[in-house]
Amino acid sequence: MLKANEKIIAQKTTIAQSFISRFMGLMGRREIHDEAYIFPGTNAIHTFFMRIPIDVIYATRQGEVVKVVHRMEPWRVGPWIRKAWWVVELEADGAVGITTGEILEGGPWSSAPTKNTGY
Repeated sequence: MLKANEKIIAQKTTIAQSFISRFMGLMGRREIHDEAYIFPGTNAIHTFFMRIPIDVIYATRQGEVVKVVHRMEPWRVGPWIRKAWWVVELEADGAVGITTGEILEGGPWSSAPTKNTGY
């Protein structure tokens, strides 16, 4: 379960660690419900081949939110956020009410790897 400020953002979380899971992400999905897809060691994403808009949260190694992008449309390149270590993809409007400086709870932040795998 992923939370911020006691608000549940997603019941189910998936960590994209393998090449295939990172490459596929949420591509091709027609809907996302109550799910977060977490990319470690990443500070930028794209929505190529996606069918639906998504919300994107960029967070530091400690899970502090540094940027939120609402309703990122398919076939877009998201911003490169220097301070980000984790990128969380959610259903559109899934990050409503999340602001910079909040701490995400329930993610893998405490066991973050030490090397940035880049995008």
